[in-house]
Amino acid sequence: MDLEGMIGAHMRPKEEINCTMHYWRPQ
Repeated sequence: MDLEGMIGAHMRPKEEINCTMHYWRPQ
């Protein structure tokens, strides 16, 4: 997990956050 990734997700739209969540948090 990368803090920058989590922070970046907050700056991006929900759709992007969904993809980001899957990126740093596998199912």
